[in-house]
Amino acid sequence: MGTCSSLKNNSDFKRIGDNAREGKIDALIDLNNNVLISKHKSNPEDDYKKTKFLGKGTFAVVFEVKNKLTGIIRAEKTYDRKKSVLKDETILNEIKILIEMDHPNIYKIFSFYSNENNYNIITELCSGGELYDEIIKKAPFNEKKSSYIMYQILSAVNYLHKMKIIHRDLKPENILIINKDEDEDDNNNNDDLLYIKICDFGAAKWFQEGINEKSITGSPYYIAPEVLEKNYNEKCDLWSCGVIMYILLCGTPPFFGINEEEIYRKILIGNFTFRHKIWNEISQEAKDLINGLLELNPNKRLSAKDALNHSWFKLFDVDKFKNKKLNEKNLITIIKNISEFRIEQKLQQATLAFLVHNLSSQEELFELKEIFCAFDKNCDGRLTKEELHEGLNKIYHVNNITNSIDSLMKTIDTDNNGFIEFEEFVRASIDKEKLLTEKNLKIAFDLFDRDKNGAISCSELKYVLGEFNGRVKESVWRNMINEIDLNGDGQISFEEFKTMMNNVILKDKKNNNKKLNNEILIHSCNTFPYNKENSEKGFKVRYDINDTFNENRDSKKTAIMINKKIIKKQSGF
Repeated sequence: MGTCSSLKNNSDFKRIGDNAREGKIDALIDLNNNVLISKHKSNPEDDYKKTKFLGKGTFAVVFEVKNKLTGIIRAEKTYDRKKSVLKDETILNEIKILIEMDHPNIYKIFSFYSNENNYNIITELCSGGELYDEIIKKAPFNEKKSSYIMYQILSAVNYLHKMKIIHRDLKPENILIINKDEDEDDNNNNDDLLYIKICDFGAAKWFQEGINEKSITGSPYYIAPEVLEKNYNEKCDLWSCGVIMYILLCGTPPFFGINEEEIYRKILIGNFTFRHKIWNEISQEAKDLINGLLELNPNKRLSAKDALNHSWFKLFDVDKFKNKKLNEKNLITIIKNISEFRIEQKLQQATLAFLVHNLSSQEELFELKEIFCAFDKNCDGRLTKEELHEGLNKIYHVNNITNSIDSLMKTIDTDNNGFIEFEEFVRASIDKEKLLTEKNLKIAFDLFDRDKNGAISCSELKYVLGEFNGRVKESVWRNMINEIDLNGDGQISFEEFKTMMNNVILKDKKNNNKKLNNEILIHSCNTFPYNKENSEKGFKVRYDINDTFNENRDSKKTAIMINKKIIKKQSGF
């Protein structure tokens, strides 16, 4: 493999606790995407094989590629440095922004290659194609389908704006479909639900409150009027969301013209109508939200947060149908994993973080994404301690969690920024036994073993995890080695590495066999999450969160076998 180093920016690393002691490793070393995403000064062909041409844009070409080591399929976006009119700093800015992103509706980057000829970005592959192609094929969409798409887009935009990032080129071509509803067929099914991710951050940038942007950036049909006037802020993204929503519901843009000049003239005027007969079948709530997003005055235009709280989403109960695939038995395991998550060794945390980022599949992440979104009450793409507590205690009814919420928050928040991002949440909730296979552990081990001599040294740990501007002393790195070095040779062999990570699984199994007093209340409903209405209509049962169970159910009763004890649950109590 090529020479690999972490993309680091010292200003990106978060604070170190004032009361952190020299030997307190987890207080001194943060794990964030700057550590997990690698930079290679080589050719991606060393690690990936091109398998399919996916498309060509104005500045880049995209291929489907296969990782030679893992066999995992990715997307590779290539900028030709000699032919591209883009400056290096523009491409590097996109990469830096992508590294900062951690949201279930924003596509993620895995690695970055640079050489004298090209810049190559390896990202996740969204096999469903562009939303644009789906619109051409099937639009107009019904309101249920459109509301699910728009809720995801606005959730991502809300996250971006909380991160002080403005996208500036939101359009269906820059929205990718991860997968389609299992019920979809070839008969133009308009009820299939699309799981989407926003991509292409080439025009994105960080913004400062109170300082407007001046450069014209965007695409015809979707560009906001204030952008054309060279005086705009993050609200331009909400205008683009309004245009996308309008197109989803009727199949045509609100500002149409025979050329760009006519389109821009209509955008500047800001007049659009709901005159087409199709709008007679559209709810007033949908029209009201479009009006709020296509408000000509940016100061009066809805924010992403306001839009997410609009009555249109409540009308179609987005949370209810978007979680319809959640399996109750899987849910119980996931919530138990979160409430019991305890990984204290920093190398264990780093290994788990690497495996989750690079080897977890989209299928594995689906249910975890839905639970994360249920916890994320303000839809900003990250969880506070209060949201974590409310999610476990009030939504999923894990008792006796209050006393341990501080330590649980600290354990999950591995980058020490005071929030739980999506991948941190996944690390706590994912099935560790399925993830920590010997094959996966060898891949992770090779990440640290840079010289491929079969052992991880202190210097290799420092290289991969970073020295953090000299704040981490040599004794801390030695302590990390000593925690795992069973034979005392000052290095970590693969067998010692495996033992360390297998202890994570053994600890989970030990917890599974213990009798705890903690109980979880499950409301067994046909849909999810368990809101008040579903709670009153559904079934309820309490059980020990560490017990295993088998389930038999008919239309009115469910028997859950817990350690040979049957608890019958019925509706109406």
